Amino acid sequence: MAKRLPQAADKVKGAQSVSGATGGPSTGHGMNYQIDYAVYRALDVISRSLGAPHKQWTIRIEPRAVSKEALTRWDLAIDPPEELIEVKLNPTRQDILDWLDRIQQGQVSSPERAFSLVYGKGGGLLLRMLRSLRRTAIEANQDAQKFQVLLEQEDINNAHQILVPLGNRPHTVLQRMTFEQIPEEVLARHIQLQARILTGEHQSKRLLDLLFHKFSEAVPTRTTFVVSDLCRDIERAGIPLQSPPDINPADLCPHAIATLLILQVCPTGLPMAVIAQAICAEPSDLERELTSLVAGGVLAAEDGLWSVKPLLRKLTGPDPADLLCRTLEALLGFIECSQYDKTAPDQLQNAIALARECVGVRPKSVAAVFMTLDKLLKHRGDKHLVLELADLSIGAARRIPRTRREVEGEAQALICGRSWVFQRIGRLTEARIEAEKSRSISSSL
Repeated sequence: MAKRLPQAADKVKGAQSVSGATGGPSTGHGMNYQIDYAVYRALDVISRSLGAPHKQWTIRIEPRAVSKEALTRWDLAIDPPEELIEVKLNPTRQDILDWLDRIQQGQVSSPERAFSLVYGKGGGLLLRMLRSLRRTAIEANQDAQKFQVLLEQEDINNAHQILVPLGNRPHTVLQRMTFEQIPEEVLARHIQLQARILTGEHQSKRLLDLLFHKFSEAVPTRTTFVVSDLCRDIERAGIPLQSPPDINPADLCPHAIATLLILQVCPTGLPMAVIAQAICAEPSDLERELTSLVAGGVLAAEDGLWSVKPLLRKLTGPDPADLLCRTLEALLGFIECSQYDKTAPDQLQNAIALARECVGVRPKSVAAVFMTLDKLLKHRGDKHLVLELADLSIGAARRIPRTRREVEGEAQALICGRSWVFQRIGRLTEARIEAEKSRSISSSL
C-alpha cells in the first residue's frame, strides 16, 4: 500500500479534513481511512469508465456542495449521479447528527443527490435507528401517510431526533441515504483486489501509490478529478489498465452507439446527413436521440459537423465494419455532390480514415475511393497520400468481381495515382509501366 499519513491525534499538517458545516481536522489515522476509501471508489469508477468511455465521471476530494441555505462540506463526491459521501473511521453520535444536518441543507437544492455514510466501526444506537428508519421509508415508497403508519407499528424510540432535522418529507430523504460499514482490514483487501484486476499483480502497488499520493495532495485544495483524465495519467505513468473485452454501452440507444462507432474513427467533424444515411435514420430524429451526449460533452455539433471527444477506449459493436463501410459509401456520395464547394476538402481526412478501416472487410466500398478523391488529394499536395489511396483502390478492385465502376476506378488509380506520383519523383520507367497498365484496362471496357 501507499505511504500512510502520520497516525496521531494531532492535526495533520497540509492534509486536514474540513468535512462538515463547521468541520474539524481528522487524525492521521482517520485521514488515511478517508483517502483509502477514495482510492477504493476511484478503482471502481475507473473500471466502469473503461467499459463506458462515453460517460464523464468525476471524483471530488473534500468538495463543497452549494445549497440554497448554506455551503456544506463533504469528504468525497462521485458524479454522475451525484453522491455526497462522509467517511468516518469511528463516527461519534455528534458526527452522525452533523451529517444529518448537512443532508437536510443539501437535499433541498438537488432532489437527485444521494448521501452516503461510510465508517469502519462504531456508530452506536443512533446509526442502528437510522438504518431501521430507512428500511421503513423504502417500504413506504413515496407515500407519506403509509410511512407514518409504519412508524407507529415499528415504535422506534426517539425517532424524532432524526426525522425533525430532515424536514417535511423525511421518508423521501431517508431513501436517498446509504450506510456502509467497511472495516479497515476489509477495505485494504478490497483495494488490493481491485487494483490487481485493473493492472495485474506487478503493477497494482504502483497504481495504489499513485492514487493515494494524488488524493492526499488533493485534500487541502479540494481537487476535482475527471476520471478519464485520471486514467490517462495512470497509463502515461506506464501502468496499463485492463479493458473489458466488449465495450458496448447498454445504456445508449442503438442509433447513439452507431453514431459513436462512426465518429470515433473520423478525425474531423462529419455531416449529420452522412451519419443519418449510414445508420438509416432521419437526421432530425437522430439529433434528438443524441441530445444527452451533446449535453454531457461527449458529442459536439458545430456548423452542421458532428464530432466526438477522444474516448478513453474505443467502443465495440455487433457489426462495426459493415457500419463503417456504409458510412464511407455515404461520405463518398456526399463528396461527389459537394466537390465544388468548401465542404468537400474538409471531409478528405474522414474518407481516408474510413477507407483504411474498410479495405480489409469490404473492398467493394474502397475500389472507387481514389476516383472520387483524386482532385482533392492532389490539391492537398501530399504525394505519399496520393500513392497510398491509389494502392488501396487498386488492391480493393482486384479482390472482387468487378463491374464497370470498379474497372474504371482501378484504371484511374493507375494513371492518375501511381503513374502521376512516379513521374513527379523521377521514377519515369515505373510511371510508364503503370500508365500502360491503365490503358490496357481501359481498352477492355
